[in-house]
Amino acid sequence: MEYSRITLRFTGKDAALEKDFLQSYFENALQLTRITVFLGGVFYALFGILDAILFPHLKYIAWLIRYAVVCPVVFFVFGFSYSRRYQRYWQASLLTIIAMAGVGIIIMIVVAPRPANLLYYAGLILVFMYGYTVFRTRFIMISVTCWGIVVLYEVVALWVLMVPLHILISNNFFFITANLVGMIASYSIEYYIRKTFYFQFLLGKEKEKVSGINRKLQEKVVELRQAIAQIKTLRGLLPICARCKKIRDDKGYWSQIEEYISQHSEAEFSHSICPDCARELYGNFLSQK
Repeated sequence: MEYSRITLRFTGKDAALEKDFLQSYFENALQLTRITVFLGGVFYALFGILDAILFPHLKYIAWLIRYAVVCPVVFFVFGFSYSRRYQRYWQASLLTIIAMAGVGIIIMIVVAPRPANLLYYAGLILVFMYGYTVFRTRFIMISVTCWGIVVLYEVVALWVLMVPLHILISNNFFFITANLVGMIASYSIEYYIRKTFYFQFLLGKEKEKVSGINRKLQEKVVELRQAIAQIKTLRGLLPICARCKKIRDDKGYWSQIEEYISQHSEAEFSHSICPDCARELYGNFLSQK
């Protein structure tokens, strides 16, 4: 299997498989996409309970982000997945959900009071894991998206929130580890899906070869059967008259031996006289000559 070690796209002699793979990838993942998108929206909405517990005075701002921005987009994508045009926007829609969910959490970190805002980084890890694993996002695309969220967090933490260095180091340790683990998981998932597709492609080609060979064999069998059907053979015991040499058939009729053999084989007769019969019939004439 020839493929790019970074993007996982089929390359070289297998480059033509990329289009068929993407079609197959979408068709096989569509139902899973609908389920995970819907559940993702539900989970993101349920964390509104945590908003009310950690910063009750500012919960409405967090709820505005969750329920007026992110969740509507998530459920819109869920509904749009039933459209015939969805395939064209499939990957982009999933990446948009991950990006909006991550940015939404970063905004909540900004508006939340301390120390609550220092705890919300864990929400980003959940977003990373969801995007890398249950969503069928392409490896290279989800990696760029999630690392982009990390970069945005770094900017906000350093120049907006002024997060203490030891906390920033701790958070980054979890972010980097979560992204690396997620990248390994995403890479492995897409790689083995591609490998399975490739083996199925090879199996299909072999089946076509076998089918072609079987068709030729069947044609040969038909030809042989037709040839055999044209061949007549004489078998078994033949009732033959001891004197006149007529043969009795299955219906009880007696036929000249020439007639019987002609009817039951491909043989044809041309009459002549053997030397013994010639001497018996024309002995005197032959002796005079």
